[in-house]
Amino acid sequence: MKKLLIALIIFISAFSFAACSRQTVTYSPEKPYWLKKDSYGNSVSAGFSETCRYSVTHKDAETPNANVTAEYSDDCSYTVELTSVKYPADGDSYKYLLTTTYDMRGKYIIGETEYPFEDLTVYRTYFTWDSGFNFVYSEQEAQSTLPVNGAGATDDKGNAVCKIGFRTTVTYEGNNATTTFNITEGDPSYFALKDGFSSTFKKYNKNNYIDTNLLSFAVRSFDFADELNYSFSSIDALSNTKHNMQIKVNEATTINAKNLIIENAVVGSKQGDEDRILNQDAYSVSVKLNETYNGTAMTCVYFKNADTYHHYLYSMSTVLPYSLGSLEYTLVKVDRTE
Repeated sequence: MKKLLIALIIFISAFSFAACSRQTVTYSPEKPYWLKKDSYGNSVSAGFSETCRYSVTHKDAETPNANVTAEYSDDCSYTVELTSVKYPADGDSYKYLLTTTYDMRGKYIIGETEYPFEDLTVYRTYFTWDSGFNFVYSEQEAQSTLPVNGAGATDDKGNAVCKIGFRTTVTYEGNNATTTFNITEGDPSYFALKDGFSSTFKKYNKNNYIDTNLLSFAVRSFDFADELNYSFSSIDALSNTKHNMQIKVNEATTINAKNLIIENAVVGSKQGDEDRILNQDAYSVSVKLNETYNGTAMTCVYFKNADTYHHYLYSMSTVLPYSLGSLEYTLVKVDRTE
């Protein structure tokens, strides 16, 4: 149970209104709104790049854990970078590469002892677009630190926290997806799989499918609507499981984007119609497991405007395990080259 719980914690943590008129609901990704409008075709736009940088804020739980406390430093960061690159394994053809980086620093406090951590998780996924996502290859490299339980007690090895490192890959070929798993740090007993494990998921894409790295990014390709509800699956190579997932619109909302920097221009400056600039239409969307063990949804807020703001992910909230609160990610800067 301990092994599977750690696997689920890592998987979830990597993500974890009333309308005046009825809107058309689109249940499938419609267009790559993350590109400029004249680049919506199925060829990869060579030379394209977009980098979204987020600040990270830790919030305490409504009922905090009395035994374990988490504190996160101010220099934590979350970065999502999309580029078009040559993919050597496919004749140097161009692919899109999405690189997602979580750089988390802080400490756990258990009793009177502090356990500092510097955790780094990097996802890389290669894909193309042709009326939807076509995945080629995905990998995850992670160093994570976790309390071994919510009571603050030590495990049978005498550890109150465990530090683990691993690398997973998913190679997509035709209708099959082959995964690999390797341990890079930590006691093997903390993992659900053995070092060097490999597996093949046949017909992985017979139904809707999104690579784990794109759980929040893929939402930018949907036409937002009040009743958007999209079911899909996603392979978690850490636990060798294909999870049932769901994307669901929670509500229409607004974003006060003051001080957000987009392409070196400060949004929310005194120029023009300040109210129009600051308060942008947006949608709150939940991304979650859709299984017996549902966990807690990852809540994301996206700009509604696709032409100017490309459905940017403005904010994201993930819940930490053991009632340690939540992490709130807020967009602070966007750099684009088209």
